[in-house]
Amino acid sequence: MADISKQIYEGQKKWPQGVDPTSTDVSDYVKFKTLEYKYYKLCNDDLWEQYKEDFTGFTEAIFKTCKGIRDLRTLLRDQGVWVARDRRITIAQSLYNTLCEEDPTEWSEEEILDHIRAKGLFSSFKLNRLSGLVTDPLNQIPARD
Repeated sequence: MADISKQIYEGQKKWPQGVDPTSTDVSDYVKFKTLEYKYYKLCNDDLWEQYKEDFTGFTEAIFKTCKGIRDLRTLLRDQGVWVARDRRITIAQSLYNTLCEEDPTEWSEEEILDHIRAKGLFSSFKLNRLSGLVTDPLNQIPARD
């Protein structure tokens, strides 16, 4: 845990105002942000807002040059941010499309269940609850009617 804390500290020190998208260390920035989002357990709309802020100025072409974008997309999805996962859309394009959204895209029930079948439960309690497979611990009743 201390090693991750140190990596987070170093990344925040290196990029206090984000990264210049035209710089050569954008791949390192993507990897750092993926680690940071996981470390702070950001989820759902909070994560979506932070992602939009952190990647301002990125284009599809810039994402295409980055290593680690698959891990970033996987983390965003697992923690409740809808990012397209489609064979006809590149990872770079799906990350860019999410970045351009005015409002976060809501997950459909089918998409939630498809994700759970393929990857297991989300880190996002909200989406797990919406699936109907997880009960609300406060009410001890299924989330769906």
